[in-house]
Formats: sequence, structure tokens, C-alpha cells
Amino acid sequence: MRFAEEVGNIPTFGLEDGVAETIGRIRVLLKTSTRPVIGLITGGTSSGKTKFVAEKVCAAFGDQALRLPMDDYYRGASFMKEEAARGNILNYDQPEAVDIPGVATDARSFLDGKPIRKRVYGWDGVSKITEELIWPKPVVIIEGIFALNEEIQALGDIRIFVDIGRHGQLLRRLLRDVVERGDQAPNGILRYFTGTVIPMHELHVQPSIRNADLIIRNEYDPFTEAWRSGTAEKQLKFKVPDIDTEKIRRTGSEFLGATEQIDKYRDLPDGRLGVTGESIRIREVNGKFIFGYKGPRAKSDCRKRPKFEFEIDKATKDQLSGLYTRLTQTVIKSPRLLYGMDSFIFSVDEVYCRYGNGPRTFLGKFLEIRVGNDPRSYEAVDRFLDSLGLERKDAILMAYSEM
Repeated sequence: MRFAEEVGNIPTFGLEDGVAETIGRIRVLLKTSTRPVIGLITGGTSSGKTKFVAEKVCAAFGDQALRLPMDDYYRGASFMKEEAARGNILNYDQPEAVDIPGVATDARSFLDGKPIRKRVYGWDGVSKITEELIWPKPVVIIEGIFALNEEIQALGDIRIFVDIGRHGQLLRRLLRDVVERGDQAPNGILRYFTGTVIPMHELHVQPSIRNADLIIRNEYDPFTEAWRSGTAEKQLKFKVPDIDTEKIRRTGSEFLGATEQIDKYRDLPDGRLGVTGESIRIREVNGKFIFGYKGPRAKSDCRKRPKFEFEIDKATKDQLSGLYTRLTQTVIKSPRLLYGMDSFIFSVDEVYCRYGNGPRTFLGKFLEIRVGNDPRSYEAVDRFLDSLGLERKDAILMAYSEM
């Protein structure tokens, strides 16, 4: 994101200070205004413009404030189908999908002290049920991704742009729609985000930052937000140059199979993930692609990190590579021998590493154990390690990239 070029001399704040500044400016405007004060709040998907900014600003003014979401002005599925029949294929991240003139008309009505009749749709988003009569209030907050569109921005007394990087947008979108709601296919979300949301944001939303009176930076915080995934990687890793199949057989484990696994770790162009301790991984195994995200490592006696992963197709993989353009490391486990015990699984891997496009280096043979949440699994792991002459305290906490 070309942040410095886009901002110019527009005052920029963090989230808490930015919300306070917005509220303070509205209070000043209210002292002299004889009509409603209109605040326009925009930003990209998952920037937090609704929950973290618009709702907090409205809460500060209680029943003297009204929030008008531009999501209520989407033209609906029937309009999109009619346009498609005419050969005009639209998506919901284009301004044409929103009745922006209708938003402007309603805003002018509020400025004139007149009520509006807002359409209320049924669950399908197509069938209009009724119209809701809404009277203006002293503070009117209009929020949506096109709230600083050229047709609307002049009507605002204060114009706010809530900014966030593309990585943060993607992670919040996945955590919301896949992990928390669980109602959408993750590959479809990734494909739509990289193939549609980002291009439309760069074309229609990000340029409107120049119309803002102030900018609020609400970047994704991996140290707190990543744990919303609800799952964590708990891993014990040991370097075992002398381990052999006979030693493993005597542990009573079951051989599950052998495979080759190629993990490509990618970063943003500025190398930010290397600083925050996050990782984006695209795994290739058995002809499939697996997208994986891991947050910063927590303090633990094993490698513990928030994570989630799911299968993606090749087109989505290629689009993600266009977002995370920096290939930092490739970890190759070949062969990877998988084994199962009653309460955990483990693998014995011959591990090779390539940094960027450099030569492939042999790191050695490693034992990796995936530890569950049941405390009894730790007891079983300790017995297993003891049979191999290993102790949990000697586990390697570093990632392969740190060796």
C-alpha cells in the first residue's frame, strides 16, 4: 500500500485516539450547527469501520445519534441479474452495486430536517417487505466502503478513513467468516478476496482516502487477534540423527504412510511477517495445496502458536502468491514417515531447506510430535520420549528457518 503518498498532510491517528478525535470534532460542530452533523466513515473490508469506529462514535452520543449503513443501499440480487443479462457483469465490491444517489438524497433530506423512507428487505435480499420511516437526529453517521465516494463526500461535516493493510484485511475476513461463523467455504473466501476484493479496493476505495479529514489506522494485531482462531499448533521437535525404524517399531506405534511435503513460506514485500513472528505457508502434498497461517509463538514448553489451515485450489494459490510476493523459505520433508500412537501422531522427517531461491541445504533428520489438549497426551508423550532416550525439556523450539 502506498500509504505515505496517499495521506499527504491528513492527520493520522491510532484507533483509540482516532475515535476520541472524531467524537471531539463532532462535539465542536454541534455547538454551532443548526442542522444535523453528518459524519462519513469509510475504509476497506474488515478495517473495523463499523464495530470499532462507527458504533463507538454513535454510542458516545446515545439517542442523539443515528447510524446509516450503506449496506442497506445495495441494489440486490435482482439488479445484478438484470445487469448481467445486459452483458454488464458486476460484483458487490463495485460502487455500481450500491444506490449511491439514494444515499446522497437521504443525506440531503436529513440536512433539511426531513425524514427518509428506507427500504427494508427480506432474508433473501431481494423481496422488499416494507419501508421504514427514519427521522434525522443531531448526529448522523453514514458508513460503508463508498462513504467517501465523490457523490457523497461533499455532504459530510467530518470524513473519516479507517485504514488497514491487505494482510490484516485477509486475516480478519478469514477469522470472521471461516473460523467464527463457519458458514462459508474458505477457498471461496480466499479466491474472492484476492481476485475481487483487493482489486476493487485499490480501484474504488483506497483512492477515496484523499477525501478524508482524518485517518484512523486500525491494523491487525497478531499478538491478540490470531488467538481468535480457537486452534493452536502444539509441537515438540527433536533432532534424531541416529533414530531407526527398529527403535520406532519397539514403541508400539503404527506406521501410517510415507509422503513428500513441500512448505513454501511467503511474506509481504516489506518483510513485515518476519518482524511480527507470523507465517503464511502454502503446502504442497499429494497433489494438493494447503494454505496455513500461524500467529506469533506463545511462551510454552513446546512450540505453541495460534493457527488455522485449509485446502485451496491452484488458482487461489497463485493469487495468494501475488499478495505475499516474497518467497522467504522452502522447507522440504522427503521422505516424511508418519506414525500413530493412541493419543498423538508423530513423524520422522529428513528435512531440507532453501532460503529464497538459494541452494537446497540438508538440515538433518527430525522427530516431530503433535501434542493434543488432553493433559493425558503429555503423559503418553513423555513415556514415548523416554523409550527413545529423549526428554521433553530438550525439544527444539526454533522453527526450521531459525536454525
